Amino acid sequence: MTIKRYFLALLAAPALAFVPMQQAAHAQDMSDMAEEDLSALVRFALPSVFQRVQIMCEPELPADSYIFTNGDDLEARFADAADGSFAAAQDAILQLGGADDPGVTELMAQMPPEVMAPFMSEIIAGKVAQELPVSACAPINRTMELLDPLPTQNFADLVAYLTVYFANEEQTQKAPDTDG
Repeated sequence: MTIKRYFLALLAAPALAFVPMQQAAHAQDMSDMAEEDLSALVRFALPSVFQRVQIMCEPELPADSYIFTNGDDLEARFADAADGSFAAAQDAILQLGGADDPGVTELMAQMPPEVMAPFMSEIIAGKVAQELPVSACAPINRTMELLDPLPTQNFADLVAYLTVYFANEEQTQKAPDTDG
């Protein structure tokens, strides 16, 4: 796992559905994505992803872990922040999962948002559950405890900023040395 993926998974796995999608859409340059689009995607995906993380981590963490004892409050806050965020999240979803596939764009254009939003939410949450290692459960729990005081919008903005920052860092490291 690259430092970027580990750090983001550690920091925001319950909120950041698109980290595992990076692997599926590896050719996508995350550094070109707008922070606002990524933030909207984080807000949109938070409720479903958090629920999946709780399910995934239940066998790994004690019952008195933060994500369980504060889960109802966190879920309610995440749901409030997600309300109405799908329209803004669509750009990031297309960039991560199908901007090069006209079928995805056409599907998203044809389906009404009230149908497409839950569909995409479950796809994203399922991808996180599939890709995130259970070894991340304890760090996720601790990170959620530390970041819980942040308003959900700030949490989403922080995740978006760090994603773009680390994508830019990765691009810089991959750039050929022209000083030769």
